[in-house]
Amino acid sequence: MAGMSLLRSAAASLVSRLQPVQRGVLGRRALPGSAPAAVPVRFGSHGKKLFVVAPSTYYDKRFLNLLKFYALLAAVPAGIAIALINIFIGPAELVEVPEGYVPDYWEYYQAL
Repeated sequence: MAGMSLLRSAAASLVSRLQPVQRGVLGRRALPGSAPAAVPVRFGSHGKKLFVVAPSTYYDKRFLNLLKFYALLAAVPAGIAIALINIFIGPAELVEVPEGYVPDYWEYYQAL
């Protein structure tokens, strides 16, 4: 995987040396995986400042926020229920079957 990445970046630099960089929509480079393009913007003075065109992170943040919300929506009630059961009921204990106890039919294990 690393070799393919290195090969891809070497090929991209070779292509950019052979022909001028073709700009796509909004000043982005036409080659995939290349660095975001810098677009000059006027700010009046204090030197040349650049506006860096970068892909949006809106959907990434939205997905992560929804993932956290639904995970907590399930985890908080389950955690509260488990804590209350452990506090008030405690661990289960095995006891001997009392003398004279006749089990019902559903208490037997039936081998098929």
